Amino acid sequence: MQNTCAAFLAILTLTLVGHAYAADPVTIATCPAKDKIEQLPMTGGGYSYKAEGPAGGFWTGENETATEDYWQAVTFTGATYKDSTKAVICDYEGPGYAGIRLALKAFQDWQAAQGTDWNGSSCENSILNQCAFAYSTLVPTQ
Repeated sequence: MQNTCAAFLAILTLTLVGHAYAADPVTIATCPAKDKIEQLPMTGGGYSYKAEGPAGGFWTGENETATEDYWQAVTFTGATYKDSTKAVICDYEGPGYAGIRLALKAFQDWQAAQGTDWNGSSCENSILNQCAFAYSTLVPTQ
């Protein structure tokens, strides 16, 4: 009888946990790889940057002082999560003033992915996967 009750409780627990996860799916994402970033000249100087993101969203950014060679010179250096806008901001830096910053919002239920280098809302690691993050949904802003 005790074995039957224990088995029933175990099955009930697994069922409830399964429903909790099914109701709140988790998706893992990273900042875009540099070769996925498109560089476009802006009217008046500088460049804008765009890359496909998760859930049909787009990572976007611009640098009004960028020169054409910035994109080639930069590498991924880290990411930041900004809770007030629910945005993940990705940084790519190079020598001198070379720099690109891309952002995508609004990530719901953001959290650092397990086993990554996030320290609170900041990740300082040049390996994209070490700055991976989890979220439940993405609500792109207009």
